[in-house]
Amino acid sequence: FSPADKSSFSATRLGMDIYIFACILAVISLWLHSYFPMNAYLVGLLGGISILILIYLLKPVPWRSFWQYLLNSLNWRHFLKKSFLKEVGKDLIIGGAMAVAFSLVLHKYPFLADPEDASMDFVMQMKACTKEKCAFPDKKVVLLNIDDQTYESEEWGKKPPFVPRNKLKELIEAAVKDGASLVVVDIFLSEKTDGLKYPGDKLHHDDEELRTYLAEYDKTNCTNKKCPPIILVRNSYRPETETGNFEVHNLPVLDARPSFLDEAVKSSPHIQWASPTYWVSTFDGKLRRFWLWQSFCKGGKQEFMPSVELLATSLLVGNDNLEKTVDPDFVGRTCSPDSPYYEPKPLPEQIVLSDNLKIDAGELSGGGFNQRIMFTMSWPGKYFDQQGGRDFRIPGDIGIIRSALNYLEKHRTDDQLSKKVLKDSIVIIGEGHRDAGDIHETPLGKMPGMLVIANAIYSLFLNGGEIKSFSWWKKAVGEGFIILIIAFLMNGFLSLLVKWYWFRLMLITGVMWFSLIHLSSWLLIKYSTWIDFSLPLVAIFFHHVVTKFHELGKEKEKADKADKKADKAAQEWQTCQVKMQVCEKNLDKCEQDKRQLLLDLEKLKVLK
Repeated sequence: FSPADKSSFSATRLGMDIYIFACILAVISLWLHSYFPMNAYLVGLLGGISILILIYLLKPVPWRSFWQYLLNSLNWRHFLKKSFLKEVGKDLIIGGAMAVAFSLVLHKYPFLADPEDASMDFVMQMKACTKEKCAFPDKKVVLLNIDDQTYESEEWGKKPPFVPRNKLKELIEAAVKDGASLVVVDIFLSEKTDGLKYPGDKLHHDDEELRTYLAEYDKTNCTNKKCPPIILVRNSYRPETETGNFEVHNLPVLDARPSFLDEAVKSSPHIQWASPTYWVSTFDGKLRRFWLWQSFCKGGKQEFMPSVELLATSLLVGNDNLEKTVDPDFVGRTCSPDSPYYEPKPLPEQIVLSDNLKIDAGELSGGGFNQRIMFTMSWPGKYFDQQGGRDFRIPGDIGIIRSALNYLEKHRTDDQLSKKVLKDSIVIIGEGHRDAGDIHETPLGKMPGMLVIANAIYSLFLNGGEIKSFSWWKKAVGEGFIILIIAFLMNGFLSLLVKWYWFRLMLITGVMWFSLIHLSSWLLIKYSTWIDFSLPLVAIFFHHVVTKFHELGKEKEKADKADKKADKAAQEWQTCQVKMQVCEKNLDKCEQDKRQLLLDLEKLKVLK
């Protein structure tokens, strides 16, 4: 290599070192601060690396020389060369193969699905739904929050081990009287209240008060008028996977945990049980997906228990006949200890809840984006004054968070404004205090379980069921076209400005990612449809990284060979120099001998 070639190679290698160092720092930061939003890492990583490499590479290059070099490099005939088309073809094959593999298999593995999840998380964070962007259902959501002030109040027992059942009954009764269209109780009711040792099956007076109210609910509230359905949540264990992926080949047929309310609500069509189970990623611990239903064994018979969001939406649209649609061969069979597992089957046909709310046939075992929750409501976080018991509106004015203690106090005074807030709304009663243990990490940050349920219900309404994908041929054409554009732009721009390779690779990848995010967010918000693009883009990106590493490795080998040849030539030259010095010494001696002989001859002539 000439000195110029070695300088160029050193610059490229140093740019690569900066890139690798920045990537390592980003990974360490992500590992240490997993609570930080994913989009901040993506933007920070792209911007930081670009600035570092830009500063380094621009330092020795005047702007005029740079632009002149850029203009001289824009030779469009290059895009017709076989070598360029060959590289585009490689990227097209790699991106297409990754897209197909992801659609068929890889979406079930959290580590590989994480780039797609991060992209959808970014859309939910940056393109939040508002009344103008999304067609929200007419019914607002009201969260009756058992906050710190409520939980620690003397009226509620100053941090009781269970939510006082009489207060829970008062909340349900108040919500029903104030005209709620649906009441969801996101509090487990399997345990009886501890206290006096009552004989037989006699309950604590707080439990008895709640049981009596629910047992007489139909008679008291539904005889001559329409009454809101009440959904109670049943304890269930989160499904575990042996392989660490989304897919669960064998779901446990759980024994339904009995509740002291079972007999009281058994015959009521207006009070039903539901499962509050959600998918939590084994990769980053975030809750992103819902289960539509869970398999249970109750009274010796197999049955399905719908999720809270599925049951809520079906009740709101007037369709509650779901169970036998799922898997008629499973429902009603006798539970067997020899078969404690159930293998989820794809839905044989579409479930139509209403004209605008449908669950498509197909995979139900988890993974992919179909069962993702479209999060639209975030928890107010530090701005939510839990100690003050204040009420807060959810961003977008699609709901309100009310302190349970504050709400009951106003309800007792017959506050008409308070009643108006709950009129025709979806009321969810839950615990948001510090000791509840019901806080979940989501794409929009931490939130209590009641807000997760609210997001899941709205997600089904917003998406008309699940988040959809294009038909296979539309998906093939669309993603093929996107991958072709990615491959063309990636190779086209990377063929220019050889010294700027790593900066251009990051910049082009970032620009394409943000462009595709914008397109995907528009499709997701407007048509509830998502395009898979992140993993093909990542595959093409790392293909170029690996290829460049391979090229740099070859260049290094050539440089090493050139150095060895130069060292060998230097040694040979040094040997020749030594020989020449020896020859010169011998020549000098010969010259001296010659002169001495000539002197001797002159002396002999004189003597003669």
